[in-house]
Amino acid sequence: MPQPLKIALLARASILGFTLLAPGAADAAAPASHAASASKSPSALAELERHHKALSKMLKAGVKRSALQATVDPMLDYHWLAEATLGGSARAPAVCATRCAEFEALLTRLVRRNYLRLIEDAGDRPVVFEGQVAGRNQVFKVTTKVSTRKNGRVQTMTIAYVMHASGDAFTVRDIITDGVSLVRTYRYEFRTMVDEGGIALVIRNLESKLKQ
Repeated sequence: MPQPLKIALLARASILGFTLLAPGAADAAAPASHAASASKSPSALAELERHHKALSKMLKAGVKRSALQATVDPMLDYHWLAEATLGGSARAPAVCATRCAEFEALLTRLVRRNYLRLIEDAGDRPVVFEGQVAGRNQVFKVTTKVSTRKNGRVQTMTIAYVMHASGDAFTVRDIITDGVSLVRTYRYEFRTMVDEGGIALVIRNLESKLKQ
């Protein structure tokens, strides 16, 4: 299936749903295919694994969602995601105009809510941290595999996190599930909506999704 059609079908199937069974990397941040080895790079993999273990421990302890949110927020680059889904830092200001802060706040709430749901749904599923690949501009792609049992059969899903390093800190800029990018999916949806009704239509749809 051609990639644009695949993305379109996924987008239409989940109108602004967080396809974390469809997260990934924006074009500008895509890791190079022949990058340096993980052993010579900052360890995005170690940071992601530490983050996952911390959240798993909190879930088992039954902490409130607000505590989970406080742990998740520093890990997700909401501002970068908002700009990327509108076409990048050069194009986004012209697209959202006077409503950029409003758009980013709504998208942040949606991404946060659905990421927390993913974490909660994952429960005790085994997660294998396979490794990282270093790309350009301090971007790293960390690949994980999550196994689930459905109808008596074990199914494995590949989830890759595109992470950016700033000093000793790492933030997630995209999540790719089984080859489907979150950023690219949202970018397609938002571009279609902007063409039809401008940023106002995008904001109305985000508000509607958050009410569900």
